[in-house]
Order: sequence, then structure tokens, then C-alpha cells
Amino acid sequence: MYQIDIQKNSIKKLNIRRFADLGFRERNHLQEWLADNPKIGK
Repeated sequence: MYQIDIQKNSIKKLNIRRFADLGFRERNHLQEWLADNPKIGK
């Protein structure tokens, strides 16, 4: 995955990180995000 900076006309590769490494849990976080934003899961 990459981050694009339109103002600087640049792109940089993002570091791969797992949700668990960031302290996110499926039941407490991911399920709620998908429920609040159902278009994300499509």
C-alpha cells in the first residue's frame, strides 16, 4: 500500500502493520467500523 501526497506530487510505500500490533481487535474495533461503514466491506 502506498500513500500519495498530491500537493508534493510524491508517493511513498507504507510499512505493513497488523491490527493486533496496533492494539486493535476484531470484535472491539473492526466489526464496529464495518457496521458504521458498510461500503468498506464491498
